[in-house]
Amino acid sequence: MDGELDGQTTPRLAQIARAFEEAGFGVSISPNMDAWLKTHIALVSPIANALYLAGGDNYRLARTRDGLVLLVRAVREGLRVLRALDVPITPAKFRVLAWIPEPLLVLWMQRGMATPRAELAMARHANAARDEMKQLADEFQVLARRSGSSVPAIDRLYTFIDSQAPVLSEGSAQLSLDWRSVLVGVGVLAGIAVLVAALWPRRK
Repeated sequence: MDGELDGQTTPRLAQIARAFEEAGFGVSISPNMDAWLKTHIALVSPIANALYLAGGDNYRLARTRDGLVLLVRAVREGLRVLRALDVPITPAKFRVLAWIPEPLLVLWMQRGMATPRAELAMARHANAARDEMKQLADEFQVLARRSGSSVPAIDRLYTFIDSQAPVLSEGSAQLSLDWRSVLVGVGVLAGIAVLVAALWPRRK
């Protein structure tokens, strides 16, 4: 992802994009690079810190539900921080993370973490860049304070950036999943079904 801070597509930016494309890399140009970077941090920082919670082991994280719950909640808190600051979620597809039921997101994260791809793209990078991840987390903490948002999951995960902090017990499952959004969804569907049945009764 490339972009100028002011959102313009300058000759310099076009030249950089061509250089990457000629080298075989796919390139997208963002008209709001600042929002893209802040959204990226809102996602990457909780992932890295959740990996530290599990000793830097993505497979261990996949087996530790509490770590996955904190990860999902921290991502959502981060997106709320951005919305409170009027920073558009970029790319817009990540807005879906705000309304997918928590149990489904935890299951999705569990499956995604238990893969060689997560080991290569997430765990290895996080373990090799702990100082960078701390810098990103510190900068996002500033945004969180500025927004006035409560970020308990982000704060809890932040403690695991310290390499001396004890990791969470593998398999820990003390945190209760939030099923409210699932129940609301079921209730809405049931209501729609009743309404449809009332408006269009079956023919005898």
